[in-house]
Amino acid sequence: MNLQLIKLTCASCLGVFEAPDLLSGAYGEFLLRSEGTLEVAYLNALEDAAYGEVYDLIKQNPRMHGMREHFIADVLRQIYAVVACDPDSAGYSFGIGQFPRCPFCSAGNVAHWEEIDPPIFIDLPADPVTHTCWDDLSKDQKIAKIDNELWAIGYI
Repeated sequence: MNLQLIKLTCASCLGVFEAPDLLSGAYGEFLLRSEGTLEVAYLNALEDAAYGEVYDLIKQNPRMHGMREHFIADVLRQIYAVVACDPDSAGYSFGIGQFPRCPFCSAGNVAHWEEIDPPIFIDLPADPVTHTCWDDLSKDQKIAKIDNELWAIGYI
């Protein structure tokens, strides 16, 4: 997959490092990063059936009634990978919008990021997300899984 390098500054140690990201302007596409490893997975949200299904189930959740669309979209991005995507090879969850850990201090907090100018492109493997576990669940189990994650992040 053709990715673009970005420059990041660690919020903890102020170390500056580079990491791959999607090309700027990629609409509906996300590079998911593992919480525990350096693995990445690719998501085209416009074509991913599970993404739409999770969105619909969040919107149907009684606790989300009356919430604005952008709020629901934020919730979707927070919980989608945890509830619907298979974990990485070490069993860690992926996340949308996660930056890589700092190579100097291992912190996961980024103070600042920017595109490198002129752009630097690299070809890196990024398999599409998979949903084997999610697909095996019944609708009631999917609803319960979403409820549990909404509770875990404080929305219930």
